[in-house]
Amino acid sequence: MDSSARERSGSFGRMVVDYHEGDLVEQPRHRRDDGEESEAPLEWYFTGPEAWPEVEHDALADVRGRVLDAGCGVGRTALWLQDRGNDVVGIDRSPGAVAVARDRGVERAVVGDMGDPALFEDAFDTVLVAGQQIGVGGDREGVRDLLDAFAELTGPDGRLIADVSDPTAAPAEFREYLGDVSDGTATRTFRTVYDGAVGEPITLFMVSPAALDAIVAGTPWSVETLYGVDDEGGHYYFVLEKA
Repeated sequence: MDSSARERSGSFGRMVVDYHEGDLVEQPRHRRDDGEESEAPLEWYFTGPEAWPEVEHDALADVRGRVLDAGCGVGRTALWLQDRGNDVVGIDRSPGAVAVARDRGVERAVVGDMGDPALFEDAFDTVLVAGQQIGVGGDREGVRDLLDAFAELTGPDGRLIADVSDPTAAPAEFREYLGDVSDGTATRTFRTVYDGAVGEPITLFMVSPAALDAIVAGTPWSVETLYGVDDEGGHYYFVLEKA
């Protein structure tokens, strides 16, 4: 594995490298912008398909053809798709995560901005954005910008699969933090805290299915399928196809 990748990474990249190599210094934590802390779900990044929820399997069944795993992390889904026979390219901003993904067997994983069309020469059939990363940036325009970028990366029959959380269906103990969700949207911001380092703030946009329809309108995409909208907690997957 690239020995310099850990040092070129922030707290997230360092923690996944250490976990992968069995050298975890401490339990990493997520620190919300209101000061609330919780354990970072480190093991989740490494779980195999036998531990994935049914809704994730349902959504991944819609993956087809050549795949861009955008925000691939340590290769959680890229490895499964690769084993299934898909042609997969993983991309992530974290050098540490990409180094781990390669070491775990992801054949093509690159460091970069997942929405940069200039990084890729050939079109993809499916763009997969797992881990609620479609909402990175924290607002409607940020999501639309990503949708436009992914439209450039896919052919006329392109498909985009992603997951988000519906703030209107969030648990009661979380609603006070989210504040007013009457328009079907909200944001949450947190940092990864590990080994004496505090990562850069990550803001995720949360959106209800109805608000998602409004955001997607006017982009090259249309909402084709929703999975898990009635599940407890409000976490669901959506499938977009070219309009």
